[in-house]
Amino acid sequence: MSQKLALKLLFQFRIPIDGDSGVYRRCEERYVMLNVQDGEDINQVIDQFYKKIKKEDYVYQNTNGDQVFFEFVGVMDYIVWDYREENEFWYDYRTRKLPMENKTKLTLSKRELKQKIANSEKAGGQLSTWGRRFNIQHSFQEIEDDV
Repeated sequence: MSQKLALKLLFQFRIPIDGDSGVYRRCEERYVMLNVQDGEDINQVIDQFYKKIKKEDYVYQNTNGDQVFFEFVGVMDYIVWDYREENEFWYDYRTRKLPMENKTKLTLSKRELKQKIANSEKAGGQLSTWGRRFNIQHSFQEIEDDV
């Protein structure tokens, strides 16, 4: 049976000025769909996803002439998406304190993500902690910063 996962991604905008990127950075939280087809190895799908999403990093020059780095920080969480419209997603911007430096607190490692998904499949596709916390069925609710 094919499976859809909604992944909650974290990106940061980093603007180094005189070598200092600052402590607080504007961040984007984005939800994207990851489709896993019957017979596909979830580990390979996740590896391919990480390669693809890393390509979204880019650099541009702002109106002050400073370089702005848009960088993928990691996957914050996921839910099994079996009750929503196809291709629906959501994103949000907020300011976080040192998102890349706090990556291990804010995001799941690739290994942790694979383990959580494998464990949820064994448990019959239960929602992740994030999904259970907010009982996500009809809409997303804003999550307060932990860091």
